[in-house]
Amino acid sequence: MGGERVTFPLSAVVGQERVKLALLLGAVDMGLGGILLAGAKGTAKSVLARAIHALLPPIEVVRGSPYQDDPQHPQEWPFPQAQVQTQVITPPFVQIPLGVTEDRLVGAIDVTASL
Repeated sequence: MGGERVTFPLSAVVGQERVKLALLLGAVDMGLGGILLAGAKGTAKSVLARAIHALLPPIEVVRGSPYQDDPQHPQEWPFPQAQVQTQVITPPFVQIPLGVTEDRLVGAIDVTASL
């Protein structure tokens, strides 16, 4: 297959019902903030994540926002509430590199500030 990507629907993966449920809940409830999949090699993590991403509709965001801010909720913007332009984009899809450590993923604790 000359470079084309083949995607599979969620139903093509047998088992993994809890992972499928988590992905579906994350797709309908943005309040969850995201889903982190972890598991052994060959457990269809990437296949399931790509399958749910393919089902997501485009989203409207504030143009130029690094956080894909929602134009309908200006009180949540981390910048002044000025006149803004919007754009419609495909929802972001983030893959974490193999072997990433927890401190590189979510940051380390600032011991000085904690004390």
